[in-house]
Amino acid sequence: MKTISLTFDYELFFKRSGTFDNSLFRPTNELIKIFDIYAIKATFFIDVLYYQRLLEANVEEAKILREQLQLLVSKGHRIELHLHPHWLDAKYERPEWIFPNYDHYRLQSLPEDKVMDLFISGTEILNEISREGDNNYKVVAFRAGGWCITPFDKLKQGFLKSGIIIDSSIAPGIKIRESPFEFDFTHAPNREYYKYSNNPIIPDDNGIFYEIPITTYSKNFFEKVLKRFLKYCLIMCNANSRTYGDGTYMSINNHTIFKRIYSLFITSYEFLSIENNAPDFLIKEIEKIRNDLLVIMAHPKGLTQNSLECIKALYVQKHHLLTLFDMFKQATLTDDMPPNLTRHL
Repeated sequence: MKTISLTFDYELFFKRSGTFDNSLFRPTNELIKIFDIYAIKATFFIDVLYYQRLLEANVEEAKILREQLQLLVSKGHRIELHLHPHWLDAKYERPEWIFPNYDHYRLQSLPEDKVMDLFISGTEILNEISREGDNNYKVVAFRAGGWCITPFDKLKQGFLKSGIIIDSSIAPGIKIRESPFEFDFTHAPNREYYKYSNNPIIPDDNGIFYEIPITTYSKNFFEKVLKRFLKYCLIMCNANSRTYGDGTYMSINNHTIFKRIYSLFITSYEFLSIENNAPDFLIKEIEKIRNDLLVIMAHPKGLTQNSLECIKALYVQKHHLLTLFDMFKQATLTDDMPPNLTRHL
């Protein structure tokens, strides 16, 4: 048995945005139903700039989104901070959003004082939403948009000023160099959690922040080919593999056909996820991982009926399914807690 945190980046698509109803509201409601059945608690990283733009556009979705977040908190789930600053340039063309550019996809593209303001206003918004149902609620965790947490220097003051203590952006072993994604976690430690000070991939026992990495696992040539073939069969022959979301993903990999073929022959790392996955695959992937604390990353927009079956399989396998914050509290019970976190435990 493992202790697993199911985490969901609550956001639209970023090539063609898709609609709020199909990409966020409906799949999140499906998650709530299955969580209620199995008494599971999960963590949702909220793309708060999207909510702010909805408020500015004065559309009904802002009210519905707010109510859904309050429902999540009332049921014991966590909502935490997620920032995609390219929303600053987005334009609303009902019923979808248009992204004229991705100049500000990375927080690091903005001045440090602007980044700090986004952290402060973002946590304040989520705290205010949550406290209507929980007077003591405090956002304490963050996931960077596009996993772009490094370099950390422009983000550190935002963490300090907003009370963020936990980050969950690092995916050990994974590297993406295509714009606008730019990060290299090939040298990140494959630990369940660790402290850090100035760089989330460099542990520091005296650090004031905690990194709880997204779980990754290695795949060889045979495993890659087999899973891609079986996934293709599932998608083509099984309606349960159709995603709820109605938008289009940004392309992460622009490699030539030769580089894509070459990548099949080298061992590489993948995110542990319930998206584009099936229960049997997920259980086998978990069995390969030595760590006892796992963080599964997914998005409501990318969920399928198979994804919901994956959640059921985790419950049947008797894994402990906790929020990221509860897993953190359990794992660090004997650690020296920073003063700005201790009061929330």
